[in-house]
Amino acid sequence: MAEKLIKKRSSMKAKLTNFNNYLDNLSKTNSLSKLQRIELEGRYSKFDALYEVFDELQTEIELLSDETDEAYSARTQFEELYHSLAARARGMLADAATAEGIRESAGFVTGSEDSVSAMVRVVSSDGEKHEARMLLDNEDKMGCSVW
Repeated sequence: MAEKLIKKRSSMKAKLTNFNNYLDNLSKTNSLSKLQRIELEGRYSKFDALYEVFDELQTEIELLSDETDEAYSARTQFEELYHSLAARARGMLADAATAEGIRESAGFVTGSEDSVSAMVRVVSSDGEKHEARMLLDNEDKMGCSVW
């Protein structure tokens, strides 16, 4: 049983490597085009969901393992690379947003003074978790911008 779980974990490590290679290739450009930014957002969304699946799998491996030090070491290695890649991707997205003239403020990305959008996590009717962009209207009833 544990061997099958370890193979699944190896598959997740391969996904980290693939995302790392993708970011390496993307970082060779001076700035991201709009299409590259949109693609990175989509890939990052899938990448972000990987952590929860890994955590559940790794916890199972740790519970079944007689060699807990090795299992904890594997977790540490995965988490260090995962968080490094996540920070790198978020940084690239932030740079692209700034380059496109999108203002960032307290976790919100704004396209104008009249509207604000935020990334939120939603659960579909079949129980799958997704990220979605929510548009927030900052106009009050009198037509004045509210901050």
